[in-house]
Formats: sequence, structure tokens, C-alpha cells
Amino acid sequence: MRRLAPHLPRHYPYAAYLSKIRAADPHALIVALRPFNGTHADDIKAAVAAANDRKIVYVDTTGWLAPDDFNGSTHPNIQGHQVAAAKLTAVLKRLTGWSTGPIGTPKLAPQGLAEATCSDTPLTLTYQGPVRLGVSGKVQIHAANGTVVDTISLADLTSYQRSVGQAQTDFGQLHTWMYQAVVVDGPTVKIYPHRRLEPGQVYSVTVDPGFVVGDRGTNEWRFRTRHDPKTDERLSVGPGKDFCTVQAAVDFVGEGHQTTIDVAPGLYRELVWVPPTKPGLTIRGAGAGKTVIGYPNNNLLNGDSAMGNVPPEQSYCQRRVIPIHAGMLRTATPPILRRSLLARVSPLTSWVAVSSSSPAASARAPLALPVPVSFSSAFCFFLSLTRPP
Repeated sequence: MRRLAPHLPRHYPYAAYLSKIRAADPHALIVALRPFNGTHADDIKAAVAAANDRKIVYVDTTGWLAPDDFNGSTHPNIQGHQVAAAKLTAVLKRLTGWSTGPIGTPKLAPQGLAEATCSDTPLTLTYQGPVRLGVSGKVQIHAANGTVVDTISLADLTSYQRSVGQAQTDFGQLHTWMYQAVVVDGPTVKIYPHRRLEPGQVYSVTVDPGFVVGDRGTNEWRFRTRHDPKTDERLSVGPGKDFCTVQAAVDFVGEGHQTTIDVAPGLYRELVWVPPTKPGLTIRGAGAGKTVIGYPNNNLLNGDSAMGNVPPEQSYCQRRVIPIHAGMLRTATPPILRRSLLARVSPLTSWVAVSSSSPAASARAPLALPVPVSFSSAFCFFLSLTRPP
């Protein structure tokens, strides 16, 4: 870290940072939050005061989060983010006069029994305007006989844990991954069940009042799942296809089978795990920038602190989370990191072929360069299966 000149105050770097933001937008409201653990709080407060700008506001977050709202001591966990978002929303409403207004009755998807949906479907609620999650309440999926087959509770951190495929730890137990069970994007709330539902069945969904702030809840949500394909020789992923997720298609393929999985254009927000017993897979996208598979699988989601409450037998990374061929890790990865990855992914005996819809680019070979790799601090990693432009 560069040392400050002796005559410069400690808050100078943050003051300079605020000046850059103000220069970029002379009229914006700038809200400077105290870091939740209090680090550099005095420097940030001093920099805001030195700016002498009524549209630069310091927000004291003292007491916003409790000890169990953190992954470790610095970064909020999922529950902490929900609590902080609710408090920050109240601050912004006070500072700007902003009002969210009535959110209306959500449009539910999938909905109705007329058309079947894929058995790995997310559940979507779309409102009239931007919404936010509550801090309690749950969503439950019920089988036709009333049995609860899945529950996602905002107040239960285990609701944000799931397995991916049949990935196992070095202890031979199913690996437990942290994942984002509920994602809010403006007026849309997407709920991702913990597992694929049974094919060819009718389900109902109940949503508690307050699960979404301002929503009175629902118990009139029904849909049915379509039957599985008759063969795994060629599968499709996307709206109206065999499956909604790449992982469900991978799971459906028999061990040792030669299979092509065609993935329609779109963003597939998921972790993908391919076992070494399925080396004959070709995952074919719609072209560069059209089919993207990715997930925020990082240290804050699946690192040591985030997984602190998961037994080691369920969270310890296996030596090989996804088959990776050395050819996938060329110029896209720095040499030192590349050597580290190759040292930790062993044995390298199989790979996933990802091809474009273009005949010239559809050869069954390791992924073309570059191949982005996202990984946690313990080097549990997945591939973002996208072909370079």
C-alpha cells in the first residue's frame, strides 16, 4: 500500500474518491455508508464533512447487523444482505422522498394446468414495480396429495444450501453448496427450488404474507410438470425445451452415454457439475454472447467463512469438481494460477466438449480459448461455458 504524504489527512483518499464521483455526475445524491464492521468509519465521515456538499450524505450503519448476519467478521451473509437492504431502502426513501407505491398482484409463472413446464423450473413472481424481500416468511411447494416437497424460508440459512448434481466431497458425502435461492431483479422475484421436481406431476405453491414486502401471499398457484424425454441421445435446454437448466439435462444423461445437449439462447444462472462418469457430453450453445452459463460462485458464497456452519464432510472440496482438460486453461488463465489449477484438478482423464452452432466450430474438442473459471478460496470451481467472440 502506498503511504500518504505526511501533510495529507487520513481521509484524503476517500475524499478524492468522492470528488471523482461528483465530477462524473454533478447533481447525483451520493450516499457514503459506514462499513458494517466500522473499518475506516471516521475517515469516511471526515471525508463527507470535508466535501461540504449537501448532496453527499454519510449514513451511520452502526447496529444494522448482528454477529450472525456476517460471513466471518467483514462480509454480510445472505440474511445480512436482506437486513441491510431493508434498512438502506428506508434511508433512501427518507433522503429522496421515493415511494415504491402499491406492488399489485403478481403474475405467477408457471401457472395453470393447460401447458406443462419443465420439472426443473424456477418459480417467478412479477409485480407492477420494484420490490424487495422481507426478512421472514417462506415459499412451499406441495405435491398433489398435499405433501410439502420443498421449502425456502427467508429466516432459515439452510434454505440457501443445496447439492449440485451428485457432486461428492473427498469424504464421500454429497457436497453442500451455498446458492441464491431467491433472486430479486426490479419487479421480478425468482425462486430456485433445491432439486428437480418429479416429471408428469401436478404441484401447488404457497407464498407467505410478507415474503415479498407488501404482498399478502398466495395459495392459488398450481402448475404441472411435463414428462421426461424418452431418450437421452439428444436433449434441449431452454424455454419450452426438455429442461430449463443445463444441470438437469446433465443429470438425466446415463453414465458413459454419448449425448449432445443443445442450449437455447439466454443466460443460465446456475452452477454446473459434470461427473467423470459422463465423458461423452457435448454442450452446444447458440453462439458467442447468445448462450451464457454463469453463476456468482465466489469466496463469499462458497468460501471458508461462508461455509463455516457446514460440516467439513459436506463442504470439503473434492479434488475434481468438474472435468477440466489442460487445453481449457491456456492463455485465458495466468501461468501461476494455471499451474495451481492443474495441480489441484487430478486426474485429468475426461472433458466436456462445448461447441457453437456453426459447423466450423462444432468439432468435438476441448473448449476454445478463453475459458473463464470462477473458483472459491478452496478451489472448488465451475466453468462458465461460453465460446469466445
